[in-house]
Amino acid sequence: MAIKNQALVIPYLAWDTANNTGKTGDVANHTLRVVKDGVAAAPTNNPVELDPVNLKGIYTLALTATEMNANSVLVGGVSSTANIVISSFTVITENGFLRAIARKDNTLENAVGGTYDNTTMSVEAQYAAAAAAILHVIPLCPSSIDLANTATVRLGLGLHDSISVLPTTGEIAPGTITIERKAMGGTSWTAIRSNVAMSEAAGIVYYDEVFSTANGYSEGDSIRVTFKSVSVTIGSVVIEACGSTGLMFQTSIRQSSVTLAAVTHTGATIPTVGAVTTPVSIASGQIFMKKNAAFTNFPFEMHLSDGSLATAILASDLTCLIQQDSGTFAALTATPVAKTNGGNKTGAFRVDLSQAETNAGVITLMISALGCRTTVHNFITQP
Repeated sequence: MAIKNQALVIPYLAWDTANNTGKTGDVANHTLRVVKDGVAAAPTNNPVELDPVNLKGIYTLALTATEMNANSVLVGGVSSTANIVISSFTVITENGFLRAIARKDNTLENAVGGTYDNTTMSVEAQYAAAAAAILHVIPLCPSSIDLANTATVRLGLGLHDSISVLPTTGEIAPGTITIERKAMGGTSWTAIRSNVAMSEAAGIVYYDEVFSTANGYSEGDSIRVTFKSVSVTIGSVVIEACGSTGLMFQTSIRQSSVTLAAVTHTGATIPTVGAVTTPVSIASGQIFMKKNAAFTNFPFEMHLSDGSLATAILASDLTCLIQQDSGTFAALTATPVAKTNGGNKTGAFRVDLSQAETNAGVITLMISALGCRTTVHNFITQP
């Protein structure tokens, strides 16, 4: 960004159109003009070749502050050397005025005194003055507070400008603090500290409070903190962090425990539940399979090796084996029966298990037939 009325070095290019390259060693042949808002004049300074080896054809012209005192500034010219074209360069300037912040009279003075004036102050001084006039305020309030009779909590405001310089104690007016409490479930605030003067250190105003029952605080309280009339004076610039209305913040005091009051029931009897020691008797058929009880019509299907139902096989084609508690497989006592649909075989079957065959904790049925996938069923019986 080019600043109006501030000196600036402008680069320009001398191009050799015959050889299609930047022209070196040609500075003595350049005749330049500086055009300020449409008015041309010869420059104060002579152009300079920048680097003929690494930046061929690049030259610079140092413009004075007076030459930059325009909204638009153009540098251009000609070369007396044949086939050399001088490229023009245009800049649009900024006024360089940095507005005052947090000032009532809309004037800005720098930290060492004097009126802000972008026509006489350097850019660095302008930025320094503006940075000093921008005050950052950081609340220093915990999100929650322990209720301990010896605990001290520091409440305050952190202060610094835009370049992180901390105001000194001589520059800070610390103002006052008000601390209020509201009991849990309450609707009104009670002031514990009212407009008490705060202390200051470099970059901070603060008040150290002991949140104790002796000072009127209780567990579960809501706490409201209000800072008032805090300001910083730099030179003759007065910057308010907060006025007489104040900045307000809220926090709370943590509860260490919650005690529930006893509940009394009137006109009602609350039954007591004793230990369940009597086992429940389950009859056959109440669950899927009961231990040591005959189980009838256990259903199963048979599938061919391709996964389709084996509708062509007969019950007599099946081999049905049973294993009890990881023992040896043995043939089932009952013969399976095919399930039909309108006289047509379906690939579905049923078979009965005798009382003796269910007398195990874990039962495995394995049913097979030639050309079919072996079907395996596992059961955990209910005692």
